Amino acid sequence: MREGTICIRGKEISDDQLYYDITRVLTALCFKQKYSGYSYVREAVRFAVRQERFGGISKCIYPVIAKELGISSAAVESGMRTAIHKAWVLTDDEMKRELFGTYGTTAEWVPSNSEFVYMMADRLSYPSGFNKILHS
Repeated sequence: MREGTICIRGKEISDDQLYYDITRVLTALCFKQKYSGYSYVREAVRFAVRQERFGGISKCIYPVIAKELGISSAAVESGMRTAIHKAWVLTDDEMKRELFGTYGTTAEWVPSNSEFVYMMADRLSYPSGFNKILHS
């Protein structure tokens, strides 16, 4: 595997392509760049996709993002939670179903940070993960 690439969806893709794919999915899910949590979610998903096995988000991912940005882990967690909640309210039921199945369309349910990040990472790791979004 070349430097700066990872194996995903059965082929090598560049870090830039992964970043672009995550951004397209977040945009389709009504994430707004005006929230600081937007960039935290994007980095968390990118980090989770690159992990060989999923670890705890609060022990593995929040501290890495916080250190890179010079903020606290609590600020990362809070920003992500806000961005996910705001996007969830704006996202239509069809998109929610695309990501979380029928479980995601329950009116009062909003995914936790870890549920959202690891579901995104899981879906991005499979060939049919976000076909409708990435190939439209």
